Amino acid sequence: MTNGRGRWFAPLALAVAPCAFLVTISWLRHVRGPAWLAFNSDPEYVYLMNSLAMLKGYPPFHIDHPGIPLKALGAIVIAIIYAVSGAGHVVLDVVMRPEVYIAGIQWTAAIVSALLIATAGVLVWRRAGLTAALLVQASPWLSFTTVSVSGGLRIEALLAGTVVLWTALVVGYVQRPTRSAPLLIGLVTGVMGTLHVAAAPLALGAFLLFDNWQSRRRMMIAAIFSFLAAFSPALTKLPSFVKRIAMVSVHSGYYGSGSVTVVDVDHYLPGLRFLLLSEPVCTAVILLGAVTWVVWRIDDGPREGGLPRRGLGALAAMQVAAVVALAKHADPHYLVPTYCTLGATLWMVGRYVRGRAPSGFVPASVVVAVFIVGGQSELIQAEVVRLTTLRIDQERAVSRVEDLMRQGPCDPIYVARSSNVASALQMGNLCALYKGHALFGEEIEQRFPAVLFDEGGLIVGKANRQAVELDPILRGERCVIYAGETVHVPALPSQVELEWLGQSGPESVYRMRPGRKPAR
Repeated sequence: MTNGRGRWFAPLALAVAPCAFLVTISWLRHVRGPAWLAFNSDPEYVYLMNSLAMLKGYPPFHIDHPGIPLKALGAIVIAIIYAVSGAGHVVLDVVMRPEVYIAGIQWTAAIVSALLIATAGVLVWRRAGLTAALLVQASPWLSFTTVSVSGGLRIEALLAGTVVLWTALVVGYVQRPTRSAPLLIGLVTGVMGTLHVAAAPLALGAFLLFDNWQSRRRMMIAAIFSFLAAFSPALTKLPSFVKRIAMVSVHSGYYGSGSVTVVDVDHYLPGLRFLLLSEPVCTAVILLGAVTWVVWRIDDGPREGGLPRRGLGALAAMQVAAVVALAKHADPHYLVPTYCTLGATLWMVGRYVRGRAPSGFVPASVVVAVFIVGGQSELIQAEVVRLTTLRIDQERAVSRVEDLMRQGPCDPIYVARSSNVASALQMGNLCALYKGHALFGEEIEQRFPAVLFDEGGLIVGKANRQAVELDPILRGERCVIYAGETVHVPALPSQVELEWLGQSGPESVYRMRPGRKPAR
């Protein structure tokens, strides 16, 4: 390779992962379909309406994980899109064109994440070489869950790039320690905590990475500072967030439910098994890292091995702790922050293997690469098939309702997670309350004046949560459609009769009539 070609090869190679990230998101956005489909709308419309609330000066209502930076970014994007192409009042414009605003927020978050991946690659390349940089950048593709969820407006799309940057700082410190490393790693650690609480185990990895208390203190102070700074747009909600996390921690069930005990073994062990089996490639890499660290320690003794071994141990301990902690809420997408560090694990394992068995390093690397590429290709293809099936099922449910509406004037009542724009907007609206008040109900009602929503148990109301008497509607209208994600006839008052009209995937459509006959 000539010098001229060599100068260009590394930058071009480092551009592959950021560009592939954007292409992947574009492809999966197409596979998933519109954001208002039921399996997309939560959390996409939740982020949209909370971003709109922040733009209007309200704190976000939805702080479960807490996702503050994405919502703040969304508020900025909404303001820019409205300034360039909006008409009328900003709230009504968002309600009239929600998919435009969702696409704008999603693509902005994706571009930010791609830039972070590019930055991470450059940082590692300068410290540890091109191979290490490419492995760190490739981390998001080691998990098909990360690939899948990044195709929508979700926190993971922004979190992936942030974690890759954190991983790059860790690799840079392992290769060439600097005095600024604890500060930089702490700053990124704090921001990750405001993106998703599932990134909290990475703080353990950062803590174990350093071998002296001065560096650890600097890292922790920087993390606390950046956490509070990133949380500042919703600082009044911090006590609520802390309370929610405490409730989740001391209860055995999902999201703070269940008995007051840390772990229910009957649910925990199946959850742990599910997490380990759902991402076999990631599980294998985590196991490989942990075993390599143990062998490395036995090989060199407690005081040998240097920073590469310490870095591998810190990552392995963090990854195992994350799996153990998050098995209580066994969903692979909670492990996305952990999965996005696995490229560094492979590099550090390679450091050990290359030093002990240089002749077998290349064949071993080829075997690992083939295993990963083959395994991930199969899993990603299966995930694409699953997402495509979901999209088709829910598009059929939409078509069924639209066919009924075309047959004659019908008033729709939508139950939770119904595939239509009105239901998606209302779901987001109910997740963006302020002191119990639905902030954007009037604008949603203005766009969909005839639509009603079942808030549960057939408590029917308008978008502004104003209750509506059902009996006059049933007796005055020729056709009332009841649709949503309810595959079984819900328990209803005796004066209401439902006629089942069809089902597509998890969504069913009924015709609602007055009467006392038992439902189907």
